[in-house]
Amino acid sequence: MKLFHVLTKYDGDIDLPAVLVEQLPPKIVLLGTVQFAQQMPAIKKQLEDAGKVVEYFRGVHDVNPGQILGCDIFTSAKPKDAFLYVGDGLFHPTALLYGNEEAVFYYNPFTGEIVRLTQKDLQAAFNRKKGSLSTFYISDVIGVLVTTKPGQNNLPAALELKKRLEADGKQVYIFLEETLNMLQLDNFPFVQCWVNTACPRIIEDTKKSMINLWDLRDTVMKGFAVKVV
Repeated sequence: MKLFHVLTKYDGDIDLPAVLVEQLPPKIVLLGTVQFAQQMPAIKKQLEDAGKVVEYFRGVHDVNPGQILGCDIFTSAKPKDAFLYVGDGLFHPTALLYGNEEAVFYYNPFTGEIVRLTQKDLQAAFNRKKGSLSTFYISDVIGVLVTTKPGQNNLPAALELKKRLEADGKQVYIFLEETLNMLQLDNFPFVQCWVNTACPRIIEDTKKSMINLWDLRDTVMKGFAVKVV
């Protein structure tokens, strides 16, 4: 099926409410989705005029200053105090909690909603990750998910993982397709645990025992350059 993607931008002005600016710590990292990319400079100036030290978010992909993508759970911009996300929905700001101890402030310019996210908001996800890692190490049959999407394809790493796990006596199956459908996993009940090599947020869409390849970088995949997708 052919797809045609249309980029839409929010053309209004965004003025952060004083109550939010007052809550923010002195040093922050500013970010938002592509719809608000053209508002980032004005928001940054408003914060700096209020005495804040502001740095743009920088993810692993080369996009607009301050722009976050759905797969960005890694960032080179480490805040001194907190992140400020401008946009709608908690999907993107929640990603910032992975690997970062700093708080994430969320501001929805459409509704005026202000939320302060902390590590407590990820506790359930962390507990699931610990459980899935435990399942992975005791499993005899592993399924490895690979997508053919440009930028997310990680087949070389999947093949290396397969080789290493089979050397430990495990059975490993690689599942390769363009769009990974989590509902299809039910068709393979013999797989005891899954390893995702694509977008790291995919594991949030299933209740199956699943870990990201990145979670194995210091153990099974040690010595192999695991690509961040």
